[in-house]
Amino acid sequence: MKMTYRRIRIARIGSNPTVCFAVRELAKYLKKMDPRLMVDLMIAPAYDPAAEGALWVGRDPALEKLLLPVADPALDDGIYVKTAQNAGIITGVNDRSVLLAVYRFLQELGCVWTGPGAEGEHIPNRQIEHICVSLQENATSRYRGICIEGISSFENIYEIIDFLPKAGMNTYFFQHLKPKHYLNYWYSHDFNPNFEKEPLSEADVDRMNAVFEEELALRGLDDQRVGHGWTCFPYGVDPMKEIYNMDELPQEFKEDLAMLDGERKLFRLNDLPVYSSMCYARKSVRDKINAYVVEYCKAHPNVKNLHFWLADNANNQCECADCRKKSASDWYVILLNELDELLTKENIGTRIVFLLYNDLLWAPQEETIRNPDRFILMFAPVSREYGKHYGQALTFDGELPPYVRNKIQLPASLSENIAHLRRWQDFFHGDSFMYEYYLMWAHSGDLGYENVAKNIYEDILYLDDLKINGMVNVQLQRAAFPTNLPLYIMGKALWNANCDYEAEVSRFYEAAFGSDGKRVRAYLQEISALGNLWHQTHNGKETDPYGPFFKDYARLESLLAALREAKLAPK
Repeated sequence: MKMTYRRIRIARIGSNPTVCFAVRELAKYLKKMDPRLMVDLMIAPAYDPAAEGALWVGRDPALEKLLLPVADPALDDGIYVKTAQNAGIITGVNDRSVLLAVYRFLQELGCVWTGPGAEGEHIPNRQIEHICVSLQENATSRYRGICIEGISSFENIYEIIDFLPKAGMNTYFFQHLKPKHYLNYWYSHDFNPNFEKEPLSEADVDRMNAVFEEELALRGLDDQRVGHGWTCFPYGVDPMKEIYNMDELPQEFKEDLAMLDGERKLFRLNDLPVYSSMCYARKSVRDKINAYVVEYCKAHPNVKNLHFWLADNANNQCECADCRKKSASDWYVILLNELDELLTKENIGTRIVFLLYNDLLWAPQEETIRNPDRFILMFAPVSREYGKHYGQALTFDGELPPYVRNKIQLPASLSENIAHLRRWQDFFHGDSFMYEYYLMWAHSGDLGYENVAKNIYEDILYLDDLKINGMVNVQLQRAAFPTNLPLYIMGKALWNANCDYEAEVSRFYEAAFGSDGKRVRAYLQEISALGNLWHQTHNGKETDPYGPFFKDYARLESLLAALREAKLAPK
């Protein structure tokens, strides 16, 4: 009697590291689904249509006609998958897209990644034979990713980098020159007395950061960096070190600080220097900051999109006579234009992400960006209310208040925030993305995570109406209690804004909780509905007065009692 077995032949095109990784991932998960499957791996310099019975993975000029056109193949993602009888083609518009195509193919076979790490993998048991999948897709949004915040271990960051392309995302943003502060927050265990302190040296952080850079590059992910801190780095000042005495600071830094109340000083003593502005009317200050940015770009060619932000916080602008001649945003645009000139002179192609935030929310009154191709507009409505979505705030009926130096009040309404964006867009028509805070603060008022997930989805539906090309969410890296649904939905909607929300949510709960998925969701929906804090804002005026956290404490107690008894929710 002849023995039969299942077999698949995977032919990798070329030796690009991201494509090589994609093939390894494909083989790994196919074997997890079907342990009796035999996987043959082959390498070919080019696609060979005459070679039958193979699943070709990679890029080749002969395959480009199968892909839908994209605006920029280096920035945008598009995939093509066509398989039958365990053979066919998996390709993409760039190397990262090949990896994304592999994960989409695996999702069509039933794989679901609900979150980072092994616990987030839900791989079906199925025989790999007669597999027929047909996909031709382009990502709806160009920018799809998250930004680091909070307290993170090496493992937390490593696993979320690994998760991003599985979720259809393509971007990870490390704030600051390296993730020293986020790692030290974890390993110092200042907030957890149950762990012994494990201080990290600068060399430890550098070695960890080198791994993160390598893992991002392996997956072809956009490694975005820095943001705040440029006002401090050139002077040798740690932007995140609390300063209790001005004598701790270099003399040049103190002389170049913004003048406040007639004195050049930190915006807040006994606080972080990152909150302090500089005297931007001084050409020497602008030159010093920009020269440091140029040197960073030279030393970090892996960073294609570099965030160039000024000081954090609001109402901290220099009050000297020269600085008063222009608004904060006008001085910012002058800095950006001068930086562009330096980068162009050095033949450096790094693109610069500039920030609409706090004082910079008010559009410039005189200056304009001369080379829009160099820049990416990043809109950060830090003071918006959540619970409403962009589509409900496309029109602002009021009148925007004028910019008054150091006397601004951040808008609490989403519509007023968006009106500021429109003012910037009147003169800047270049690339852009949103910078949101759903899992930074907003989620704290939604203990079931159902509202925040729906808010993310509904916002993404209207990115095109805002003329915005995607979203990066600044968030705690482990914001997944009670579930990781918000981040999962973010990935799905940024990849395909026309995705079926209810179908995706059902798929998530079924993968995460099996036959109990519907009951778990019903329980979390009611927990979310009971919350009172969802409409609170963080930096603008509160839209509701502070009061009870929940609408009905008796009902909440009955739900919690049922959970404690492992019944999930009363029937």
